[in-house]
Amino acid sequence: FSPISEEAHQANLRMIERADAVIVAPVAFGFGNVKNLDACSFALTLGKRVFLMNEALNRDNDFTDGVAVDKLSKLLEMGAEVVEDLKEIAWDYL
Repeated sequence: FSPISEEAHQANLRMIERADAVIVAPVAFGFGNVKNLDACSFALTLGKRVFLMNEALNRDNDFTDGVAVDKLSKLLEMGAEVVEDLKEIAWDYL
């Protein structure tokens, strides 16, 4: 539950630049990892596909007083796609 360092965040952004897509798994969001949602915004600005597992949108997993829910909503507005199962996207990347 340590916060993501700026160095780790920048490394994440560099990996996203090389990735075809980003998947947000169903995890609990706290102030330590909410920066990963900012990285997803970056991916969308690069034209990358961002997939949100439906369970990741569960408000009960937001321990940031709504910050994560707001960021997830923004991702949806930017074009992130909601999927129930990884099988829905697997064929696109095989």
